[in-house]
Amino acid sequence: MFSGKGKLTLDCLLNTISGVEPADGILVFITVNDVSKVDKSLGIPNENEISTRPGRLDKMLVFGVMLEECRTALAELILSDCTHLINETVKAGENETGAQFSKRCSDIALREFWKK
Repeated sequence: MFSGKGKLTLDCLLNTISGVEPADGILVFITVNDVSKVDKSLGIPNENEISTRPGRLDKMLVFGVMLEECRTALAELILSDCTHLINETVKAGENETGAQFSKRCSDIALREFWKK
């Protein structure tokens, strides 16, 4: 296993998650902003979000842009004290991921809070 000293190389990562030593009961999360940048040796998701390399990354979830109804629900939660800005914010957040849209809403809510 990785000792924490030095740099973690891709080879070391691969051996850690699917090497000779058993790693039963270990759950590994890997997050990336661009799934196309994931090294193929780790696996890439197919159309069913199943990895091309089970045993390394068994399941892959891709979170794309939020649907309008999801943006509306999130905006209603975060912007509950400034509901007059919800529709405008939802429209402005088109083509944003959940993280991006959440940040947009939080920034607006904070700006409105400090105006008061």
